[in-house]
Amino acid sequence: MNAYKSRIYSFVCLLGLIIFSQKIQAQDDTSSQDISYGPQIKVGVNSWIGAESSEIDLRGMSLFGAGGFFKYSILDFLAVRAEIGYLLSGANNLEAGVSVFEFPNQRSQTSSIRVQSLESVLLADLKLPFSDNLPRILVGASFNYIFYANSTNDYLLTTSDNFVYSISTRTNATDKFRKTEVAGNIGLAYDINVAGFNTTLDARYRVGITPITTYPFRSPTAKEVYRNSVFLTLSVTL
Repeated sequence: MNAYKSRIYSFVCLLGLIIFSQKIQAQDDTSSQDISYGPQIKVGVNSWIGAESSEIDLRGMSLFGAGGFFKYSILDFLAVRAEIGYLLSGANNLEAGVSVFEFPNQRSQTSSIRVQSLESVLLADLKLPFSDNLPRILVGASFNYIFYANSTNDYLLTTSDNFVYSISTRTNATDKFRKTEVAGNIGLAYDINVAGFNTTLDARYRVGITPITTYPFRSPTAKEVYRNSVFLTLSVTL
């Protein structure tokens, strides 16, 4: 009889241990679903606001970024998303015969600027309560640390005997830009499945809050320059 009771007791203890371990496993699975992370890329175009003057007319070029993201779900409809990565953007000077960062007496046929920065982004990821099929809303801010910029100029020079030749120069223009930039971000995100990976595609508008130039270029009539962007972000959850 004692052996029978011992077997029942052992069985109950084993059953309780199994139930307890399954409960812990379920909690771990739920916790892991609250956290997601992975790589991402950004492609788009940017515009430079405030650079129009009698000497300078900067128009945006393509934008490219690469990095990673971390997302933590706080509630069913709210998550916090953090991103960090590399960002490359630029602009073309449309005023013919004007060099952006050279001396006034040096005239170039084409001139462009490239700006490289490290970008960190913090977003609120909001899910609309009406339907699971609707895009989510992204609202937040980004902080950029500009670590390098250059100005590329292509010159057409004429010699005394009317011989024309071209040269191209690249000037380090990092000191022409502020080290930091703050921008606001708003966008729409939609989850898709690509080759078995949970993927998020979002479209965003990024508006510069602080200017990116240390001074209004070399024209006294130019305003401080702000950088705005429209881009797509593709994120893959690992």
